[in-house]
This record gives sequence, structure tokens and C-alpha cells, in this order.
Amino acid sequence: MEQERKRADDIVKKLIDTHTTISTMESCTSGLIASMITDTEGASAIFPGGYVTYLNETKILNGVNANVIEKYGVYSRECANAMAETAHRHCHRYHRNDRECGSEQCGQCTGTGIFLYPDGEGESYI
Repeated sequence: MEQERKRADDIVKKLIDTHTTISTMESCTSGLIASMITDTEGASAIFPGGYVTYLNETKILNGVNANVIEKYGVYSRECANAMAETAHRHCHRYHRNDRECGSEQCGQCTGTGIFLYPDGEGESYI
């Protein structure tokens, strides 16, 4: 985990240096990505906020289209993109910086991951 924290710290510092903002809407990571971002000093300059949306209803309540979840499922690239777009739309409304990451680059995470597949199979979209 130490290596991952160092990598996250390096990424956040690069975002700060380039005045690029990022937001998150997480599911299977339960806020871990947002936590790693905010562990870096100065992260408030680039991180307006994020969401932990473990339940489908919470995703919908925050603006993810229910049809996307119904049609593609929560463990899909389409749902991850919808989560990213929603986080970007809500979190960047009042927090303007020189640059904003595109919705496909924002921190959305949904996937089956290691919890359903003990051997590590499965996909997560970040």
C-alpha cells in the first residue's frame, strides 16, 4: 500500500503543478481513491470533492441515469463513464481551475474486482 500512496502523491502533485482538477465518484473502492488524493498536502486546490455511491440508488440519487445501470449494469464501462460525467458536472460547477480533467479521465470506479474474483480477475474502470 505504501507504493500506491507514493504513486497517488506523485499524481496529485502533478495535478497541482498543472492546475488540473479531478473529482471522484467511487463504488467498489468505497472512497479509497478520494482518500488517497486528499492525503497529499495542497489537494484542496485540485479536488473539489467526490462521492461514494455503493448502492445503485445512491448513484441514481446523485445523477447517474438509471437507464444506464439497468441496460449495462453497474460493472460496466458505460456506468463508470456516467459516474465520471456526473461527478464532473456536480463537483466542478463551482470549483474552476485552469484545467479540468475530461470526464473519461476523472476518478470513477466501478467493477467486479478482487472481492468477487479471489484470483484478481474482473475489471475496474478508473
